Amino acid sequence: MLKLPDGRMPTHWDEAKAAVEELRGRTDPDLILDTDDAHQDHRGLARLVPTAFRDHLVLGYEIVKWDGDLGRPAAYQPLTPRTAEQKVRLLQDHYPSQRHRPWYDREAFLGLARIRGIECHARYAEAFAVTKLTLDLGTLDLGD
Repeated sequence: MLKLPDGRMPTHWDEAKAAVEELRGRTDPDLILDTDDAHQDHRGLARLVPTAFRDHLVLGYEIVKWDGDLGRPAAYQPLTPRTAEQKVRLLQDHYPSQRHRPWYDREAFLGLARIRGIECHARYAEAFAVTKLTLDLGTLDLGD
């Protein structure tokens, strides 16, 4: 991406930082999804995003893989069985570069979604790490 070599972001830090800052200058997203996993490019990007997108909701998504670096998510989005299956189909359709990996299959994705569902009292769920979340509790009745 952006002529940065895959797997080499740490050695191209200045270029990556400039690209994230340039992206911030032309966008104002409601939500940013990133991941802070064991892959060096993912880790680097996860550290750059909050420096440019300071007032944005950033959710760190998970993907099961051989690194075994799943965290303890703090935010959950329950999924219907239909949505969970659709997610698996979309991952298979749109990321052909990963299909050859032994961990990249329907059972792994649905298994993780099932575990996250158990954690939030649902059949399936997507779970996210939260870097920073701003709450507006002004509408809650907190009593006297």
